[in-house]
Amino acid sequence: MSPRETVSLDLLARQGEELLAEVRGMREDSREILVIVAGMLRSMARQEQSLDNLSDDLRSILRRALDTAIADHEASLATTTQQRYIHAETALSASPTAPKAD
Repeated sequence: MSPRETVSLDLLARQGEELLAEVRGMREDSREILVIVAGMLRSMARQEQSLDNLSDDLRSILRRALDTAIADHEASLATTTQQRYIHAETALSASPTAPKAD
């Protein structure tokens, strides 16, 4: 074996320690990433719940607005129909050829 091929045990031990330290650092980084991802998932779940609640609220608001608009339209139709009926009744009773009630 030539001197260039000789590797000391001290060098191997130092490289092993450096590698072990780097692996430990990577594990710590991985733990931190997992904590961040878990926080993001919790945040996304809260946002999804908020959107569901907002959707339900919007549905209720629209339903009430439509119910009110329909009720107003029905009342307007009833009033118009009643006014036309009264007008027609008045016109018929005022006409000279209107049949007389006994």
